[in-house]
Amino acid sequence: MTGARNGRGGAGTAKPLVLEDDLLINRGRGRLCYRHPTDRSLVIKVPAGSGRADQSANRKEWRGYRELLRRHGRLSCISHCHGFVATNLGTGLICDCIRD
Repeated sequence: MTGARNGRGGAGTAKPLVLEDDLLINRGRGRLCYRHPTDRSLVIKVPAGSGRADQSANRKEWRGYRELLRRHGRLSCISHCHGFVATNLGTGLICDCIRD
């Protein structure tokens, strides 16, 4: 796994990012999506539970994203993934926040 963007609370940071309830954007079947606490252009997706599928969803998305880049180069029509970060809720995947 790779670290997050520099200055964004990457995996090597001593203290995990704290994701508070007021940052919660939405919850899916296997993951919770939070607004990044210091960068409104990003979201952090964390597992919703301790089940195997919940824990592997971020790794699966990361692998799929990397495969898209390998095949097509950098695309402007998708939310880009920036790596993994330690949070108080477990390891999260940092992605672009897409808004209307």
